[in-house]
Amino acid sequence: MKHLQVHDNGSETSAAFRVVCAAARALAGDERWCDMLAENLYWASMEAFLQSSLLAAINRTDEGFIADRERNVSPRLRPDLLVFPVRAHDAWWQLRERAQEDTSLSDVLRLAVQMKVAWTRGNATGSATLPNKIAATRSDIALLHEVLPGKGAVAVLVSGFHPRGDGAREVEAALRALVAEVPATAESLVLPLLEDYRPARWDKLLEPDRAAFSTLWLARLQD
Repeated sequence: MKHLQVHDNGSETSAAFRVVCAAARALAGDERWCDMLAENLYWASMEAFLQSSLLAAINRTDEGFIADRERNVSPRLRPDLLVFPVRAHDAWWQLRERAQEDTSLSDVLRLAVQMKVAWTRGNATGSATLPNKIAATRSDIALLHEVLPGKGAVAVLVSGFHPRGDGAREVEAALRALVAEVPATAESLVLPLLEDYRPARWDKLLEPDRAAFSTLWLARLQD
């Protein structure tokens, strides 16, 4: 079966990444959204919330790209977020119906984003700890390089609850550890989302001196 193709002018992957970054900035500037992020952070349900929020924010813009989520681009890769040109909309909808058997989605795809949530020190155990999330991110990057060379990106949400005054340092330390352990990237964005955040409704749920901290790291992989 012949694959449907959409011409790539060579810079569309970078442009798609910038659209994702702009969508993330728009969310960060929305106080109501940040409050909902905090609630999802408290109940440890941030990844699906961030995924759906970014998808909606991208699709509400008029920047030449639209997004979908969790579609097979190979038997081993089902990215969390997929970004493609608006002009590929009809081709995308034709292809996604047979995505279980056909990898043609990669022909019209411009950016595939794998997402992770990493907890800061003292906020997780087992597979949710920062070292394990860094290892998982490295695996994501290796698979993106193999299956979609030049079209990969990662998004890692680093979050945790800490005493007020300590959280920013903990998040910064976690980000430094993450960036030091993954391959060099083509371009990236560090976007604080929650800093010393503690709504009054948490007074009966959270220790008196603790607050929420969360920062998003977005990075486009090198070609």
